[in-house]
Amino acid sequence: MAAAEALYISKSKSTHDDRFVEALREVLELREIYLDKPTSNQAELITGEQNLIIASPLSTGINSIPQSSNATIIGICMAYEINEEAKEKNKFDEIYENINRCSAIVCDCDYIENELRGRFAFAGEILKIAYGCDQEIFQSVPFENQEKLRIISTRNWTPTHSNTTSIEALRELQEGTLKFEAKFYGVGIEFTQELRERVSSEFSDKIQFLGRFVQEDLPSAFSKSEIYLSASISDGTSVSLLEAMAAGRLCICRDFPSNREWIKNGVNGFLFTTPSDLAEILTSISQLSFEEKSLISNAARESVLTRGNWEIMRTNLINFIKNWIKQ
Repeated sequence: MAAAEALYISKSKSTHDDRFVEALREVLELREIYLDKPTSNQAELITGEQNLIIASPLSTGINSIPQSSNATIIGICMAYEINEEAKEKNKFDEIYENINRCSAIVCDCDYIENELRGRFAFAGEILKIAYGCDQEIFQSVPFENQEKLRIISTRNWTPTHSNTTSIEALRELQEGTLKFEAKFYGVGIEFTQELRERVSSEFSDKIQFLGRFVQEDLPSAFSKSEIYLSASISDGTSVSLLEAMAAGRLCICRDFPSNREWIKNGVNGFLFTTPSDLAEILTSISQLSFEEKSLISNAARESVLTRGNWEIMRTNLINFIKNWIKQ
């Protein structure tokens, strides 16, 4: 029997899209559209007769689908449209309408599911899955003890990711005697020449900016750091966090509802609210014994072993889509 046909629409191609498309192709004949790279037949594909459209995010992805479409729409939520874009009244109204055009939505955490049900009054089906971590790649990353704190961040330089908060906390540590080094990967609008020059002058070689990272190199990068840091002011289930936890890093994240679904403060990671709070956590980690650090590291690995495993989530996604093909 031939696979059912479907249209896959996304704002721009990402690692998430690669994962989703690879899984969906097991049960669907997919045609892909990435809105930031229009093709000559894009309009024809979108306006054509479709039985099933899978679109992401719940803002721009679904905006591209004509109101006249009779297709079954399954939305994939990327969290930022709910957490950030919907803060503006006009955008909220647009996303509200888009959400309620969907027959089903895929999201990545309890917090977003509750927002969809409550604030956006969505009554359709919801599949909640973590968007993926390849456990076998990260579980074998060694956790070592060092005299100085070795910190890694893999979040981009945007106002939402708030890496400047991390710099502010490290500035407080700079005033004391605690030894540390921090490696910041990622790019973005806040990653300016002025920032790099100012931080390099102030911190000398304690802070390094390494730009974009290659996914295949991430386990090696984690092996050279014990602490993972994310100051993002909002998140769904962050894949970066899942990868760091699978690698047994001591993860420090903003105290945000979705992060609380994964991190139990002081047990398998740490949560902070302010730069000073973050500086205090880093100081307290420096005072832990290696045995105490190892307990937290092992707890982090264990806590994502099943819930954060993409192979399991992938199967859940495929089975969910199968049900919609039957309908």
